[in-house]
Amino acid sequence: MIKNICSPSEINFMNSLTNNYPPFSFKYEGRPFPEGFKKISDYAYENNGLLVEIKWEKYESSSAQEWTLWFENKGNTPTGIISDVRVVDIKDNCKITPVLSYSNGTQAGITDFIYKEEELKDEIKINSWGSRGALPFFNLALDGRGYILGLGWTSNWQVLVKKDGENISLTAGQPETNFRLYPNERVRSPRALLMYWEATENKMRPYNMLRRHLVEHHIPKDNEGEPTPPICCTVWGGMKEYNHLRVLEYVKEHDLKFDVYWIDAGWHGEDHETEQFQNLYTEDWAHNLGDWRLNRCVYDSDNGLKNVSDAAKELGMKVLLWFHTFVCTEGMGWHKEHPEWGVLQYEGQIGIAPKITRQYAINLNIPEAREWLLNKICYVMNENGIDYYREDSTLPGFDADTEDRIGISDMKAVENFYSFWDSMIERVPGMLIDNCGGGGARIDLETISRAYVLHRSDYYCLPDANPIGAQVANHGLGHWIPLIGGGANGEAGNDYSFLSGLYGGRGFGLFCGTTYGVENVYPADDYPVEWHKRMLDFYRLAKPYLSGDFYPLTPSTLEDDKWMSYAFYREDMEGGIIVGLRRENSCEDTLKISLPLGAGTYIFEDLENNCITEVRGNDSASLELHAYGKPSAAFVKFTLKRA
Repeated sequence: MIKNICSPSEINFMNSLTNNYPPFSFKYEGRPFPEGFKKISDYAYENNGLLVEIKWEKYESSSAQEWTLWFENKGNTPTGIISDVRVVDIKDNCKITPVLSYSNGTQAGITDFIYKEEELKDEIKINSWGSRGALPFFNLALDGRGYILGLGWTSNWQVLVKKDGENISLTAGQPETNFRLYPNERVRSPRALLMYWEATENKMRPYNMLRRHLVEHHIPKDNEGEPTPPICCTVWGGMKEYNHLRVLEYVKEHDLKFDVYWIDAGWHGEDHETEQFQNLYTEDWAHNLGDWRLNRCVYDSDNGLKNVSDAAKELGMKVLLWFHTFVCTEGMGWHKEHPEWGVLQYEGQIGIAPKITRQYAINLNIPEAREWLLNKICYVMNENGIDYYREDSTLPGFDADTEDRIGISDMKAVENFYSFWDSMIERVPGMLIDNCGGGGARIDLETISRAYVLHRSDYYCLPDANPIGAQVANHGLGHWIPLIGGGANGEAGNDYSFLSGLYGGRGFGLFCGTTYGVENVYPADDYPVEWHKRMLDFYRLAKPYLSGDFYPLTPSTLEDDKWMSYAFYREDMEGGIIVGLRRENSCEDTLKISLPLGAGTYIFEDLENNCITEVRGNDSASLELHAYGKPSAAFVKFTLKRA
């Protein structure tokens, strides 16, 4: 297990910070907390029936502390107004210009998750829904020290950093809160993570402190305590059953070692014929949301998906199935019998189909609606031999806020969302959740504790998506969160394309067609199957190291005449991997890198060029990467040499 690298003084500072004053704030009836409140325990306060509880977690192995605020009305009448809830509110000072570092969110573009550093001149305000606008993780660097901030909130949030002379303030939470609670009502704030770090020559140390903390305390792991992001054979759900079986026979014949057979959208709806491989712009899957019946014209009328799932399991694979759980098309699924459960989410055209479609989000505040949906999804999974659950929708529905309830709808929708996932995990033991959310829009502290992200951006769905997008995303995410799923397939036979997406679990299908209407659903006779096996071997070699420390070895840039390179290192395994990516217009076939390593001799094995180099490591180790095509890749494994 990877051990954290924080110092006793960093832990002591965080304990002092949180013990001396609360690192959060809110107002009750216009008065700042804790005015008017009686302390009833170390983490609970009361004011005329309003109970405030702080769910606090302090970690012995790191300087991180995490907390969530819970507000509950224990009285018989509505509370006064609770406002300006800031789950993080800290003050500090700095004589130099502070720098705030963060990464983009996902907008289905080439700059998704790209890393940014911004000088704090006056104030910086960042608003986002989930991880659409920005990733909810930040580093505020002061004078040789600073804070890492993380948020768990799959809805609207805001981070505000201000500088007034030498005085610095950092606040985070929902953008606006102004609400009263009804009797027996209970709501929560976002979850906050705060880490303090001190001066270090290694610029990446604060980020790797965070990565190690997330691996140890948040990211799902197997029985041996290791993260388990899978590599998946991806197929379209609307594909005919006999073609699924042909693909699985191909996997068996060529001994391709996948972890998961991933069945995406298109498998559901009333019985109707489909194309062999549906076209994204004309297909009907988006019109059939909420109708979670298996299309028996595509799959066996008696056994459902079992013929496919059984065949996959015989090859040692788990089976993952796509859902868009919280949304239902008008007149289908639950909406057919209980339209009162829904909140209108979308009305308009989908694709090029001429009809107007209305879609509703289910309100999980209604207990019957929540139970209906849990029963339906779990039934489909159990009946069809499905192991893993792919969730592509955003949030369940909610009613609009009134003037004295601003922020409540988001609180309840988010809580219901987490509760739904927790209930599913209880009902389907061993289930892994793939947190798609429209392509990486729900990456935060709470979701990474429950699920993996196997598809982080819809940019990779575009036929002309540039692998540079996956590279800068790896660099940006590398500063914060391990194991967020890599890019899409790319081009068969292209090492550069595959290695550009090497970061976490991912889909790596057999290039049997795409969602753009390609009729071929089976690998061609000249498919480069040996290349595919070699890339699977590369992934399995890299997999243990991907949860380790991250080191960017070149700057992040979109320019196509540059190299991009980064490394993953596991101190406990005394080794790691280096990925070097020479872009298509780079004139240099060699890149010199410097990697911080401990004392000793390290063996560097270049798996693209089949050569081995020994390097002495002290403060850094210098090495040359070689890639002779345009574009092309270098892939190097390194380990500490034992005497």
